Amino acid sequence: SIEKDGHLDWMQQMGERYQSEFNIMSFDVSHLFDNAKPLILDLTYEINGPAFKEMAQSNLKVPCIWEHYYLDERPVKDRRTDFKISYPFMLQSNVVLKAPNGFIVSEFDPIEDGGSGAFGQWRIQIKKTRHVCHLDLYCKLVPGVFSLDSYDRYQSMMVKAVQAINRNVFFEPEELTARTN
Repeated sequence: SIEKDGHLDWMQQMGERYQSEFNIMSFDVSHLFDNAKPLILDLTYEINGPAFKEMAQSNLKVPCIWEHYYLDERPVKDRRTDFKISYPFMLQSNVVLKAPNGFIVSEFDPIEDGGSGAFGQWRIQIKKTRHVCHLDLYCKLVPGVFSLDSYDRYQSMMVKAVQAINRNVFFEPEELTARTN
């Protein structure tokens, strides 16, 4: 367990594993020691990558740090036994990407995707406004013992959920857009 005064440092270290320019601004944990309630993590961070210059377009990989921490699974090669999900798991997240000053989020069609199986379900929704991109993810796993022959379906479901969050968001200078409209 991580003591309350260590939460910020722990999250900073974890974020840096996924994004080298990660800078946590606030991090709050609710219900850490109350198993009857869902664990709630509320964090705000910046990713200070290369500065956006006078480019026609720039992009940023969506920084789903916490989502990767929980959903990236290493498949068991040549699995020979049934597998077990020991306890119920649910991840709901909302990632909000704000365009840097002077930029807007490039046009894209809203994205809705998902999947389900005997093990659980996942869904994702990605939409945008002029200056903000929203990524909403839901993933739920049900406890149980599952047969060896269903492992590939389970692994496929988890891979699809992770692939769904591996997105780039494109930004373009606001004044360039204003001139072309």
